[in-house]
Amino acid sequence: IAEIRETGNTTKETRLQLSAEAYTHTAEGDIYTIVVPHDTVFEQLAVRETILNYAKRLVTVAANDYLPKRIKELSQTTNLPFGRVKVKAMKGALGLFFRKGKNIYLHPKLILCKSKEIDSVIVHELCHGVSFDHNSKFREAMIQYGGKELSYIDERGISTDSPLEYI
Repeated sequence: IAEIRETGNTTKETRLQLSAEAYTHTAEGDIYTIVVPHDTVFEQLAVRETILNYAKRLVTVAANDYLPKRIKELSQTTNLPFGRVKVKAMKGALGLFFRKGKNIYLHPKLILCKSKEIDSVIVHELCHGVSFDHNSKFREAMIQYGGKELSYIDERGISTDSPLEYI
């Protein structure tokens, strides 16, 4: 186990240096638990910020593990092809479809949604391969393959009903 220790620099300023190795995680099914040293002082702002940053990285790890597998499964089930998938944080979108190469980007925060909502976003992006615009051909494909619009997601990709606002 690593430690939280005070260090000084040349200006004799003292700051907390938090070792990233101080935190680990365990996974059981789709539940991730962050394990911290038993003597962690949560009242220290630097400790809370470090744990929050670790949690954000863990969301990305989980997203990179699950989302590419799920999009491949849904692509095979629906027979809607795509090029490559990339998990990437984007402003204002949970998913993006790129016409050139039929590549799809999915936001790591998508992993915090319910599985039906994850599937709806993925199907939505796959349907852009049928029609890039949200026209009648696109909407028909969405209906055919079980996608639906997520009413609680606003133009920024989050809302007060969404777990996405907390990260």
